[in-house]
Amino acid sequence: MKIDSAIQAIDTVQTHYKRGDLIVAQGEKVRPEQVQAISTLEADAQNNFLSEEELLQINLAKFLLMVIILLGVGTVTNRVATNGEGALRYSLVTISLIGMFGVFVVFAELYVPGHVAIVPMAIAPIIVMAFFNRETALVVLLATAGLSSLVVSDAWSFMTRHILVGVGVLYYIKSIRYWSDFLRLSLIVLSLNACFDVVHFLMRGADVDTRVLWLFANIGIQSFLTFLALPFILLFERLYGALSELRLVELSDINKPLLKSLSINTPGTFQHSLQVANLAEYAAERVGADSLLIKTGALYHDIGKMKEPEFFIENQAPGQNPHDQLNASESAKKIIDHVSHGVTLAREYGLPNAIQRFILTHHGDSRVEYFYQTSLRDDETTREIDFKYPGPKPQTKEEAILMMADAAEASSKSLKVPNEPSISDMVDKVIDKQIQEGQFGQADISLCEINQCKAAFKERLNNIHHIRISYPPEAKEA
Repeated sequence: MKIDSAIQAIDTVQTHYKRGDLIVAQGEKVRPEQVQAISTLEADAQNNFLSEEELLQINLAKFLLMVIILLGVGTVTNRVATNGEGALRYSLVTISLIGMFGVFVVFAELYVPGHVAIVPMAIAPIIVMAFFNRETALVVLLATAGLSSLVVSDAWSFMTRHILVGVGVLYYIKSIRYWSDFLRLSLIVLSLNACFDVVHFLMRGADVDTRVLWLFANIGIQSFLTFLALPFILLFERLYGALSELRLVELSDINKPLLKSLSINTPGTFQHSLQVANLAEYAAERVGADSLLIKTGALYHDIGKMKEPEFFIENQAPGQNPHDQLNASESAKKIIDHVSHGVTLAREYGLPNAIQRFILTHHGDSRVEYFYQTSLRDDETTREIDFKYPGPKPQTKEEAILMMADAAEASSKSLKVPNEPSISDMVDKVIDKQIQEGQFGQADISLCEINQCKAAFKERLNNIHHIRISYPPEAKEA
């Protein structure tokens, strides 16, 4: 029978025997090191019976299996990614991760064969969870377990431990967003490994002695190495431009320099961005979109207004409107330019491409309607192209939701009586107009999901604009 990897590491095990050497005498109790010696000799005997062609075929089969697994994982990643560029990046992340894990296992098998349990088995699903979802992490877990089982000598024990630890981690965690998550994950890895080893010892009926100390040392090192997930997450972000939840949480901190500047220089726009972020996040949760990504994108979507904040109504003082000094086309250009200014500012501060996309697409190729209608009334030479945003239209579900949330929140400010009927009518009118213009034709969002977003916006805007009860005047004291 196969023995535990910790027992395999005992220094007293004799691995080379001459013809006639006694391994175990008749009637003698078989010790673990003798069992290992017999297993080693048996494996060597089997290999000696194989020809070079048979060994080549076995190695070729292993190689083809590795290729099939990597292609399968790459296919799954492409289906998860939202666009071609993102698919390539995230495929590189997963393939690099599996390759890195494979190198780790090979190194452990070659140089510390008795301590393969130190390999951080949960690191792959943890890293994948930071970029993807639980389903993709499970696929990567099965891929790493399958590939590593082709390398280690005690394949079934290693693969069983690997899957147990990985599935346990995936069941426990929903996302990787905070530093404290890594400490909890390390403790979970330690607990699951300890449970596996206790069951393994009981099933084999092995004696508990000082070898157990080596076992606990191995799983302790494995638990500690789980923290390596953090630097690898940061490394993959820098190498491939991928965006993890850790990075999104960091960017959504309103004390970040760019958001701090937005709150100081354009307080009206900052409050608008906060409201849009809340609306969009709430709707995203309703339809199963990435709520953290859309919330972060919403906080930055209007940063371009910082260049000329006085041209936007939320930042204007009463009676001071610089548009009064401009014609309609010039005013429209001032409004439209906040998109390009925002992208320039985002690049200057090194914001990820996914966040820049929200800045580019939150108006699609719609018109600046107020100034377009004003120009139609006053100027016979009006050209529609002069009043349209450059686009592109939203490409993802999250970008479409932000566009709807931005328009709904801005329009709610113009309601004279913001009650339930007026809010409901306004939300339907604004979003139906966007649908008629074809703004969501390139985004992976259905009409059913758009209606769910409408309901979410109405509910949240009614809560924001609810009427407070007026307090009665204080009674005068006698």
